[in-house]
Amino acid sequence: MSELNIPAVDLGERVILLVEDERSLLTALASFLRRKGITVVEAETGDEALQFLMENRRVDLVLSDIEMPGSINGVGLAQWIKVNRPALPVVLTSGRQSTALPGVAFLPKPFSLGELLPIIEGAGTQA
Repeated sequence: MSELNIPAVDLGERVILLVEDERSLLTALASFLRRKGITVVEAETGDEALQFLMENRRVDLVLSDIEMPGSINGVGLAQWIKVNRPALPVVLTSGRQSTALPGVAFLPKPFSLGELLPIIEGAGTQA
């Protein structure tokens, strides 16, 4: 991933729950977001992400792959969030399938960091 030609945006004190089973992508995205001043919580499965969310910890945005190992995939995670934490913005990503869940954004893979930043910038902060 390249950071060339990416506009500077004020991302404030955001906390993003990043859910991705491909370790190299998870690491690269988390590193990029941290350099932008964002607190990143990493999860490699939907189960890990769900556990974090069930602890009622602060999260301003969930960015999750759709296809993951475990008992819950990205769509199931998004559905749980919409029922239990409806104000929490969710962005799902996939290179193979899209989703049309109400209130859930979709970002097809591969995506550029320039495409990701406006989505993060637009997500409101949650307490």
